[in-house]
Amino acid sequence: METSFSSRTSLLATIPFGIFGIAWAVSNSGLGISGYIQSSLLVVSVLSMYVLLGIGWSKNFPRWSIPAFGFCLLFSVFLTMLIFMKVFPSLKHDTLGSLTVLILSVALVVLLTGLLFILKLDPIKHLIQKTREDVSLILFALYGFAPFFVFLFYDEMHSIWLIPVILLSILIFSFGLYSFLRSDRKKIRIISLIASGLVAFIIALAVNCFYWN
Repeated sequence: METSFSSRTSLLATIPFGIFGIAWAVSNSGLGISGYIQSSLLVVSVLSMYVLLGIGWSKNFPRWSIPAFGFCLLFSVFLTMLIFMKVFPSLKHDTLGSLTVLILSVALVVLLTGLLFILKLDPIKHLIQKTREDVSLILFALYGFAPFFVFLFYDEMHSIWLIPVILLSILIFSFGLYSFLRSDRKKIRIISLIASGLVAFIIALAVNCFYWN
C-alpha cells in the first residue's frame, strides 16, 4: 500500500474541500447572493466528492480517494434521512419514528452500496485489504465528512465576517488531509487528522456561541 504521495497529488486531493468551503462561505456571507448560486456551489461541492469517489473506484481506491468514500456514504445516509423526514414528518416527533427513519435510511444506503459492489467488487476488496493493513484509514474516511458536519454548526448564521472564519476552517481541514497523504509515519497521519478536525470544531463552536450570544 502507498505510504505517502507527492505534494501535487496531495494538493489535488484537497480540491473538493476547497470547493466545499467556498460554497459555505458564499451561503453564510450575508451578502444576499442569489439562492441559485448558493445551491449551485453546494451541488458542485458535493458532486466533486462523488467524482473523486468514481475516480478512486476505477483505480482500486488509492488512499487519496478514501475521504470521498466516507463522505459519499455518510452524505447518502444524511440525505436519505432528510427525504424520509420530509415524506413522513410526523415520524421525527417520536423516538420510535426517528429510530425507524434511521434504520430505513441505513438499509437503503446499504442496498445501493450493495448494487455498486455487484457492478465491480475488486476495488472494494482492495479497500478492505488496505483497511486491514492500516486501520487509521477508517478515521480518514470519516474525515471526508468532517467539513460538512462542522459547517452544519453555521446553519442560519449570516455575516460577512464569517467568510474568513469558514475559509480558515477549510484550510485547517485541507492541511489535515494534506499532512495525512504526505506523511509516511502512521502516528503523524493520525495526529494530523485529529488535531485539524478538533481545531476546526472548536472554531465552529466558539463562533456559534459568539454569534448567538
